[in-house]
Parts: sequence; structure tokens; C-alpha cells
Amino acid sequence: MGNLSDLIAKTYEFLVRAGALLPVTALVAVLLFVAREILEGKRRKDSSSRKKRAISRLMAYDIERNYWALKSTRQCLETITDQIAKPDGVENLSIRVGSNGEKYFQCEEPDGSTSSSPIRKVFTGSLTSNLLILADLDERQFEATLDAIDAINELNHVIDSMVIYVSDDLPNGHDRSSGFMEGFVEYAERVLNDCEEAFKKFYKIVTGNVLDSHRVR
Repeated sequence: MGNLSDLIAKTYEFLVRAGALLPVTALVAVLLFVAREILEGKRRKDSSSRKKRAISRLMAYDIERNYWALKSTRQCLETITDQIAKPDGVENLSIRVGSNGEKYFQCEEPDGSTSSSPIRKVFTGSLTSNLLILADLDERQFEATLDAIDAINELNHVIDSMVIYVSDDLPNGHDRSSGFMEGFVEYAERVLNDCEEAFKKFYKIVTGNVLDSHRVR
């Protein structure tokens, strides 16, 4: 309230110096108007701060989930690399579709042992739905959110490509050779590294903390 008292005092001093000392009722009306404007401005600022904190929390939640999708995809790439080193190893890889349409990355070794892991989805809902609000609240976070959305889309592209290539559902003229898969893995790892850097940078902006853990769901 110190700013309010200072402003009232300065307003009164200005009126006196100008030789335009108003009746008490008029002066009170002026001071009440000034006070009301200050309080309304403070209310709007507090409301914007609460809204920004809520949005940032939702965005951080989605980044943590996307970080798990990134880690899971990286594990799949490691499995692909292991199989590339084996004769006809890529033939051990497949995509299994569950009863509800969920997809699994699967590796079945010649000895009958099988490993399987769900292919994670990415999440952009809290980021895209709050862009217009952020443009008004915080330009820096707005720009950072655009970069984070780009990174999530890149991650999703890698995941979709992996599903296509492992499923052997390649465009005409291409086959799922070890050389082809090796080239894809090299590309995908570069993209994932860039995505991870973007996620960590964005997470630091919205939370002030380091992104060192993920959220499974």
C-alpha cells in the first residue's frame, strides 16, 4: 500500500501547488478514483500471475510425459542398433498392435525370447491450447512454447517413422535392410538429442528447475 499512499500524497501536492485546491468532496472523489485504479491494476496483475503459474504447471506436466516418450524411443533405437549388428537381426523386430489399438515395439530372438515395450504417445495439449493466452501474459514463454511444440512434433515424427520402418511398411523402392535402418537410427538419435535439449531448456523456463525425471502417465 506504500505506492498508493505516495501517489495520493503527490496528487494532493500537485493540486495545492497548481492553486486549484478542490472542495473536500471533489478531492476525495479524485483520490478514490486513483486508489481504485491502482487496486484494479494490482488485481489484474495478481490474476495474470496465477493464470501463468497454472499454465506453466500444466506445460511442465506434459513435458515430463514427453520426456518419457523420448527416453522410451531411445531405448527402442538401442534395440534396433543391437539387432543391426546381427546377421538378419532386423528381421527380429516387429510392431505389435494390441486389442485397443495400442502399439508395441517387439524384438523376438531366434531362441524364442521376446522383449516388448509400448510405443509412447506425445502430448501437446496444454502447450497449443494456451498459446494465445501466453502471447498476452509472457512473450518470452510464448516464444519458448513454440520451440517446445516444434521439438515435440519432431519427436512424434521419429516415433511414426520408427513404426513404419520396423513394420516394414516402406515406400516403393525401399527395403528394410541393415544399412537403411542404421541410417535411420543415426538420424533419429540426432533428432532426439535436439529434442531433449529443447525440453530441458523449456522446462527450466516454466519451472525454474532442471528436467531430470519423467512422468509415465
